[in-house]
Amino acid sequence: MNFAVNHLAYFLTTSLLLDLVANSAYERIVIVSSGMHPSVNKMDFDTLQGKTEYELYNNYAHTKLANVMFGYKLSRLLEKSGIAVNSLHPGLINTNLNPQRPQHVVDRALPVEKGIISMMRLVTSSELEGVTGKYFTSDGTEVESSPASYNVDDQEKLWKLSEEYIGEKFSRIT
Repeated sequence: MNFAVNHLAYFLTTSLLLDLVANSAYERIVIVSSGMHPSVNKMDFDTLQGKTEYELYNNYAHTKLANVMFGYKLSRLLEKSGIAVNSLHPGLINTNLNPQRPQHVVDRALPVEKGIISMMRLVTSSELEGVTGKYFTSDGTEVESSPASYNVDDQEKLWKLSEEYIGEKFSRIT
């Protein structure tokens, strides 16, 4: 389920909306990942597909690594189109999507209206025009993502697996 919601939904939605993005005032795609993605040293496709014993945070971290890898692959594919693709860790946001979250974690979480600021900056800031294939933190700082996220072979494997799961090729660019 994590893989479907946290990655395949992004993959399919991005594919379906790509023409709209290409014709918008802001030709930018923001992939929302997580600061948990570096806890994964290498993409484990069995974990990603639920073929191993389920462990909530490990599975979540794998899907968030998939997000960053998707962003890098997509930014390369769209390089000549003028569409920028970047990923970010938005910080801990209180979305109520995880009701089991301990209270001390909830207390540190940003309200949604503050948590979206970093995302909106990536979409609208003139300072970031033309910036693509990067990873940002919640305060807007460009940083290196995890070493595993740069593995081009795993990015290719993830892309093919994603197309297989959604049952179609990704939009017009492939």
